[in-house]
Amino acid sequence: MAVLGELELLRPERLRPGVVEAVYAEAWGFDQRLPVERAELVVGGMAVPAVAIGIDRPDVAERHRAGPSRSAFAATSGLIFGGVVGPLDPGRHGAEVHLHLADGSRRVVAAGEIAVAAEPEPAPVVVPAGAELAIVMATFQPPAALFRRQVDSIRAQTYDRWCCIVCDDGSAPEYLEAMRDVLGDDERFALVANEQRIGFYLNFERALRQVPIELRYVALADQDDAWHPGKLARQVAVLEAEPAVQLVASDVRLTDPSGDVLAPTFYARRTPTHDDPYSLFVVNSLIGASMVLRRRLLDVALPFPRAFPDRFHDHWLGRAAASSGRVAFVPDALHDYVQHGENVFGSRDAVRWPIRPAIRASVRRWLGLGGPLPADWQRHFVEFPLECSVAAQLVVARFPQAATQPWLTRIRSLHEGQCRELTRIVVDHAREQRAPRPLRENVELLLFTGRSWLLGHQPEPSAP
Repeated sequence: MAVLGELELLRPERLRPGVVEAVYAEAWGFDQRLPVERAELVVGGMAVPAVAIGIDRPDVAERHRAGPSRSAFAATSGLIFGGVVGPLDPGRHGAEVHLHLADGSRRVVAAGEIAVAAEPEPAPVVVPAGAELAIVMATFQPPAALFRRQVDSIRAQTYDRWCCIVCDDGSAPEYLEAMRDVLGDDERFALVANEQRIGFYLNFERALRQVPIELRYVALADQDDAWHPGKLARQVAVLEAEPAVQLVASDVRLTDPSGDVLAPTFYARRTPTHDDPYSLFVVNSLIGASMVLRRRLLDVALPFPRAFPDRFHDHWLGRAAASSGRVAFVPDALHDYVQHGENVFGSRDAVRWPIRPAIRASVRRWLGLGGPLPADWQRHFVEFPLECSVAAQLVVARFPQAATQPWLTRIRSLHEGQCRELTRIVVDHAREQRAPRPLRENVELLLFTGRSWLLGHQPEPSAP
């Protein structure tokens, strides 16, 4: 009896030792005669269950439509895995795909390896005497005038117990020289330059890794904004007054590069989600450059997860803060958020998504009245409910006390109460439609379509 399979994608490509990491994988596997009931990705001896099986794979069916390995099960042999592993020791560890078949047997259909290796530790940053807060600024070829204005606004803060780590992501030499000229010999600033560009997400992670453990607070800064003089003082006061608060964000004023005001608030068409941890977890509505957090939050947040691409550092920090304590919000604009063509991510209007066609398509599928669901619903599943679920698993693995929070359990559970959860999403969306400022930017549609796709690809429950 032929059992075939292949592990096609495993992210991240390398794991870091001594920490729990998020992983995502895609594979295919089938038995010539027996259906697959569930599957596992085993990394370093740790099992990550398949969250979706029986995925259409016409390419695999074509490869195995004839010959000794032909099987009707090849056409629906796709598998998706998502979960957490670790901590693992440095070295090379096995990565295998295991299939659990209808007769109760288990077969290994693909085997490979993944490296677990430490990354170079950044050089320690010298903290000036009296500093209690580290400002981390991630830069890449900043416009000289805007960088100077931002640095000047930091120097003008009424709260003066700070130091600033500027982590540059591979800027050209002339930009680095201009930045050094702005910083001068001010010992409160440390400029660290990456040899190779790693992108803003990992650059912020690298900057945060350099925050000395003896400091109390961390503030994030963009390279081209302008802080109001009382920004740090207002936010540190919140952290000092409310011990349960792990992170405090604020409103911002939108301006153009010359300082002209485009909008007095970032939240004219959306609602900040600081007091709704479920919403904060599923959609990013807080601005990273407005955040000040407790240094100890980095024990949960670092290292950043890398299983899913195109993530944002501020969303992950907000998730970690909401899971391990409270997130606070200052409703006043405490800095000018510059909007221009070089922004990595700027302001945008919330989009209202039509969910009724998605509901109709799902109902027709459940009743057997329609064809297959749209192809992009599988992508919706991976990028929204699955990504959220894996992020929640990672938070709980690093901060076990979070497991008691019902809203986090709802996010982690992909397969339990599916129909109830789909109904709840529709109700949430109806509320959103009536709200003048959406709370979740109508991400309910993508959660709904992703979970609807999953209904046809759920593995059998594991044996007790």
